[in-house]
Amino acid sequence: MGKQADRLKGVLSRVARKFPAAVDNIVKAVSIEAANAIIDITRVDTGRLRNGWDAGIGAPSSYKPQDGGSSYADDASNRVQQKVGSKPLGAGVYITNNVEYAAIWETGAFEPKNPGPSKGRGRKGTRRQQSKEGIILVENGYLTSTPQGFLAVGIAAAERELRKLAGLDLGGTP
Repeated sequence: MGKQADRLKGVLSRVARKFPAAVDNIVKAVSIEAANAIIDITRVDTGRLRNGWDAGIGAPSSYKPQDGGSSYADDASNRVQQKVGSKPLGAGVYITNNVEYAAIWETGAFEPKNPGPSKGRGRKGTRRQQSKEGIILVENGYLTSTPQGFLAVGIAAAERELRKLAGLDLGGTP
């Protein structure tokens, strides 16, 4: 992920040189797009991990959703958009998730690394149990939806949004 982050920094630097007055608005738009991509790709069991995504302004966020509460992707997305939209000029944006098991999925530390097909969850015969039964959800310690981690998805989305906003060929493709 280091190369991907370095490439994003390079693209952002080139955009900043071309549009110095618009940098702060560009950072806001790119941050929101990255956070929304991460939120959207986060698998849902209870919704707590998805709802755990937040934006810290100037420092990482300490937000952590309660255990057992239901949540929706819009909860996290709206919270991020509100925080990033009101960030002061020049302040940095940190996309974070403080749910205990977020780091396991981000770093591929799930054990066992390859547990095989899901046995399903919930009461036998329910739609929830049937919808995941037999599906491989984890490979090499990562969720199959994010095999390089959540942040790689966010960085790729940020770079696409940055290139779109700049409307220029800035060299290379994401």
